Amino acid sequence: SGRIWGELAQSLKSDTIGDRDLFIACIALSNKQTLITRNKKHFERVSGLQVEGW
Repeated sequence: SGRIWGELAQSLKSDTIGDRDLFIACIALSNKQTLITRNKKHFERVSGLQVEGW
């Protein structure tokens, strides 16, 4: 998750979603899981992340 966080933080730069949300996204990515959220548009900026609305 830490490695993925560094890569995503660099790629998002000014389009960041915030450290906590980025770390949540990284955990989902590293475990190959879909992220369930009420803020789907927010997390869709993360490349490769599967997002489903709540």
